[in-house]
Amino acid sequence: MTNKKFSKQISTLWTVTLLVMFATILTIIMVASANALDATTNPTILSVSPTNNMQDLSRNPLITVSFNEDMDPSTINNDTIIVTQRTTPESGVYRSIAIDGIVIYNEGRTATFTPNILLSPGEQYGNVFTVNITTGVKDLAGNALSQDYIWSFTTGSDVFNTGISTSQQNQSNSSAIVPIVAPIPFESPLTPVPITVAPIVTPIVTPSNQFWIWGILGGAILLLLVIFISTRLVNRIAQKTPQKNTRASRPNPFGDVHPVIAIEGIGPEYNKKLNAMGIKNTKQLWGADAVTVARKTGAALSSVKSWQNMAELSSVKDIGPQYAELIERSGIHDITQLRNTNTNELLRLVREKQESLKINIQGNSPGHATVEHWIAEAREHQYTDPLEGQTA
Repeated sequence: MTNKKFSKQISTLWTVTLLVMFATILTIIMVASANALDATTNPTILSVSPTNNMQDLSRNPLITVSFNEDMDPSTINNDTIIVTQRTTPESGVYRSIAIDGIVIYNEGRTATFTPNILLSPGEQYGNVFTVNITTGVKDLAGNALSQDYIWSFTTGSDVFNTGISTSQQNQSNSSAIVPIVAPIPFESPLTPVPITVAPIVTPIVTPSNQFWIWGILGGAILLLLVIFISTRLVNRIAQKTPQKNTRASRPNPFGDVHPVIAIEGIGPEYNKKLNAMGIKNTKQLWGADAVTVARKTGAALSSVKSWQNMAELSSVKDIGPQYAELIERSGIHDITQLRNTNTNELLRLVREKQESLKINIQGNSPGHATVEHWIAEAREHQYTDPLEGQTA
């Protein structure tokens, strides 16, 4: 691969990385902006029960209010949720009386009002019950309702029923002000209670706090994508980059050093040719280019690689060239593979190889303790930096 081609792939890697990072930052900014909007937007009421203008209800209804977001519980009480019973128009005078009850705010964004008495119609105050959610109700960010939310319902079907629309304020999504139809009051020495209609504000659908969760998850996924793409491209570039001596790209395993002639398969003739190349010990043999060694000595490339494997294994303490031959022929070709091998498995491989090839090992045939010791030494083996000559 030419330097120009290598540079092009590196440039592609950085381009992809920067694009994904930009997308991540943009996502975080959008989520932050949405959350900031949520922190400055008034809460709204999603639903109420009983609903507006319901009539002839039972006399013990549970009044509930559902909000679009989490509210501040301290602001939801008898001062901000007010229930009153208002007069009939018979005398031409509208009077009202407050209804006592218990106000509770639940974690499900719902407030309830439980009356302490039955909501019974009466000759003096009629059968219309009105609920007023005031602007004293606030969310966790301190934002209040944009206006009082008022609706009415009736209980009991009897002579005290007013027979008119019970709504005192239009709560529709329309921005138009809808006049309230109310009975014309008669002259009375008492001061009538005025019915006012506040402007209707179209509810704003606010982003949920779940945006933060989705934003964080999205950012994490994008960052993982950056790491994944970067790793794949770097590995692809590394695989396509030619290396004259792949062994020089990893740490030098030495360790114990032995004369090259001690390695099985290197007799006097190959030893002479290796010495002529300046390769006199196992450390030099391991670090040499296998193709070059094969060409100059006339040995098969597979044989040269096997020599190098035995040279690496023999660098581990108490293994040496003889046991290195046995281990290499058993299918364990380097120190990393040896240190990750199970003791019983290696013992089985070694014994099978000894029986099949009738390899003679100086001294006793290795047993369980010896094989276990090899693996332990391989795991404790320290590598040497070939450039600095220091233990890494």
